[in-house]
Amino acid sequence: YSLWSRGFTRPSLEVSGLKTWWRSRKLDRSILTVYLTISTGAEFGQARPLPGMEVTASRRVDSLAVMEFTRDWFVQNMEVWSEVFRRHGWDAEKPKSILEIGCFEGLSTCWMLNNLLKHPDSRMVCMDTFEGGSEHARDATDMASVRETFFRNVGKTGRADAVRVLEERSDMGLLRLLQENHVAFDFIYVDGSHLSTDVLLDLILGFRLLGVGGLCI
Repeated sequence: YSLWSRGFTRPSLEVSGLKTWWRSRKLDRSILTVYLTISTGAEFGQARPLPGMEVTASRRVDSLAVMEFTRDWFVQNMEVWSEVFRRHGWDAEKPKSILEIGCFEGLSTCWMLNNLLKHPDSRMVCMDTFEGGSEHARDATDMASVRETFFRNVGKTGRADAVRVLEERSDMGLLRLLQENHVAFDFIYVDGSHLSTDVLLDLILGFRLLGVGGLCI
């Protein structure tokens, strides 16, 4: 998992064999910038849900059945994230703010709205050009349809009023939020462009918007 946190009195995350790991696999440099491993105890083998949150297969199917998704990239994260946020002390019943960079059809967006932002005062900012990247160009993804699907799915959560959508490049959107002196985010999810330079810029600018004790994945 690629995640880091800010403002702890003692390290809760540690770099683990980073240079050796990267060189041995010859991976994209974007991974090198953020690859960290949890060092707080037990492995993720059996994820425990957040208070009031269930992550069973049947619950996943029921909650997402009314929505439209052509890709299931985020499904594998659901149970793992439950453990990540539990360890982080996340309380979904308190007002929280989330920034999501890259939202595609809104699968991760809707999951976070339903599971991490239960308080009526919680808010979310989503950034996406809805123009797609090289991977979408290769498989001729209809990005206009993706955009429409995103807004329909978010609407079905009943929480559309809690979501602000910035349809622009993440670097421009992040600079916009910094210029607005936007309230610090409790969680930032970086999943936009996967080009190393773009990922690094998202992390650098995003760090300026992350609150003390906040989490970034």
